[in-house]
Amino acid sequence: MIYRIAGEKDVELICELRKQQLIDEGSIPRDIDAQQHAFFRQRIKDGTCIEWLAEENGKVIASAALIFYQFPPCYENPSGLRGYVANVYTAPEYRNQGISSKLLELIKQTAAEHDCHELMLSTSEMGRNVYLRAGFHTADYWMEMEF
Repeated sequence: MIYRIAGEKDVELICELRKQQLIDEGSIPRDIDAQQHAFFRQRIKDGTCIEWLAEENGKVIASAALIFYQFPPCYENPSGLRGYVANVYTAPEYRNQGISSKLLELIKQTAAEHDCHELMLSTSEMGRNVYLRAGFHTADYWMEMEF
């Protein structure tokens, strides 16, 4: 197994993996290709998205992204930098082999190297236990609004 950081040449692949992840989680597919490509192309180029890929025999079989967001500094997080974990996906035939856990460890190391010591994510039921085992916990302070 080879773990590597994705580059701009991998944007198409990242977008395809993300679409499959969203479908597996129950989303109804629609055309988001242009938006996805623009997002990942820009974020990879400017360094605010670091996407790890796992390859076996030259085939990418899993991914996990760390997307940096700048918040105002606070006592608990002097840098103000937070990482959003996204695109955690493993092809069905490779699941339950610890690949996502390894990718999450690489995400954590990458975040620390960038002085980012807070990670957040949203999860499906399918991924909840992977994140709990990796050290994530449910936060009581996060609220959302959709409109």
